[in-house]
Amino acid sequence: MIIASFEESSDLARKVARRAKSSYVQFGKHDFPDGEGLIKIPEVKGKELVVVAQIHRPDAKVMPLIFALATAKELGAKSITLVAPYMPYMRQDKRFNQGECISNMIFGRLLSRYADRVITIDPHLHRVHRLSKIFPTKSTRLSAVGAIAEYIKKHHSDAFIVGPDAESYQWARKVAKLSGTKARILLKKRYGDRNVKISGFKDGLKGKTAILVDDIISSGHTMMETVKEVKKHRPRSIICIGVHGIFSGKADLKLKRLGAKVVTTNTIPHKTNRIDISPVIAEALKHG
Repeated sequence: MIIASFEESSDLARKVARRAKSSYVQFGKHDFPDGEGLIKIPEVKGKELVVVAQIHRPDAKVMPLIFALATAKELGAKSITLVAPYMPYMRQDKRFNQGECISNMIFGRLLSRYADRVITIDPHLHRVHRLSKIFPTKSTRLSAVGAIAEYIKKHHSDAFIVGPDAESYQWARKVAKLSGTKARILLKKRYGDRNVKISGFKDGLKGKTAILVDDIISSGHTMMETVKEVKKHRPRSIICIGVHGIFSGKADLKLKRLGAKVVTTNTIPHKTNRIDISPVIAEALKHG
């Protein structure tokens, strides 16, 4: 088995390779003046190839990835496993308005043409609950919940877990159980992409470390409104933990200005990365 990636994903890929006791190789990419790219891959014939791809902001990254996977298949890789810790295009899982594409299904079929197995971490699934409905190829859904709980146990013995809304229920309850802490889920009303209202909290936070847990921090508006609500109950400190830190519109800085510390896993590279998910990936690769 060899672990491969483009340069932008090399930090995580090298960590996975070390933990999986495998060698690491890097794909080459040359950009032509017209905006097209030339992909070059190392020798893969007869190899079990694992491609680690951090494909947030995916429109510019997917085409090079497809070229690399297709070339590896053409040149005789024994098997191809794609590890995409953050899986994009999952939110559009139905046609909300006439003419819209259902991107999760299209993307799933595309990747499945070139990968024998797809591995991802805490995908953002709503109406479709199983990856097998999206990916015709073998798919594996991993979770960062254990790693987050270990981080909390190690650094915050006075933690109180807060889920910003019903969608975060699964994360907050599991993290609380694994870390041996209490949890409460709040209520959210959404009035638009950037307009939400959080309510429903009771007493119990005074002097505690309030830890807000969710799978994705994108625009950050849900987290921001939750921070404002939580601050009313006088916690000792507030920490926002996200599995996937997208941070559109400098959401991390806005949360910091509200007085919250922001922590993420390294599914997406960012300065807030404090929780390493390479052990979770390596373990999945070892056991097939």
